[in-house]
Amino acid sequence: DTALRALQLQRAAVAGQAVTADFIRDLERWEDDIELKDRQLRETASVLKSNEFPVRGGRMPVSTTPPTTSASGGKAAAPAEGAGANGQRISSFDYRAWDKLNVDDMLAKEEAAEQQRASTKQARAPSSLEEDLLLDSQKEQSLREHLSLQEKEKGNAQYKQGKYEAAAVCYTRGLEYDPLNAVLAANRGMAYLALKRFKEAEADCSLAISQDPKYIKAFSRRAAARAGLGRHADAIADLKEVLRLEPANTEAQKELEKQRKALSEAEQAARASFNPLKSLDSVKTGMRRVPIVEIGERIPDPPAAPAPA
Repeated sequence: DTALRALQLQRAAVAGQAVTADFIRDLERWEDDIELKDRQLRETASVLKSNEFPVRGGRMPVSTTPPTTSASGGKAAAPAEGAGANGQRISSFDYRAWDKLNVDDMLAKEEAAEQQRASTKQARAPSSLEEDLLLDSQKEQSLREHLSLQEKEKGNAQYKQGKYEAAAVCYTRGLEYDPLNAVLAANRGMAYLALKRFKEAEADCSLAISQDPKYIKAFSRRAAARAGLGRHADAIADLKEVLRLEPANTEAQKELEKQRKALSEAEQAARASFNPLKSLDSVKTGMRRVPIVEIGERIPDPPAAPAPA
């Protein structure tokens, strides 16, 4: 009996050890599960703290904040607290407080805040369509300026070769690309001057001056065009403007004296050619005698026309 009892006790001890080992394994698994849940709660608390709530149905954002370093030099533990509905922090282990947390309400508030931020950003920044249109307009303007510059260079080359008509054509194409280019307008006016097309030259120089009121060459060329039209007083006014903008311009000073002399000669020629008697003769042309008739007197009938033969 004693041997049998000893054997039973030994078997019971072995079985107890097996049960204890199973219990220890279950305890370790439970600890692992608790540690996993605690880590998840810490991550959730970190998200709640940084107010990075995802849109409902979206993915939970991953925190990109690097881990802080403790005073001892090692990595500090992740934040173990979150913010409740009343703004107070909730401990990671306070499961009752976490159960009472209204996550839907917090997500709704965050969605409203996100929509407000998005609407503010949209109102402040232009839409993608407006940005594309602005970019296309800038590209088109840059291309037009480049093409107009090419036409100007071609026109300058033609002008130097004495091909004034071809130069005017190049400047015209350049103005089609860049209508507000004062240099192109003044250069075409210069080509028209060489062709003695003074009216067109004056119009182009006036266009250049309207775009650049201080364009000295445009004033000088318009003065030459007006002189070619015989309008010496207007040419003198342009030359005075050139000297106002550039007092040391010797060419303008010489041309001004020349135009003053031409204006004086034109006025003298006009005075010399004036004949008042010639004007009276032109008035007498076509005059006929009219009989004087007293009031109440019968006007005689005109003589009868002769009968045809």
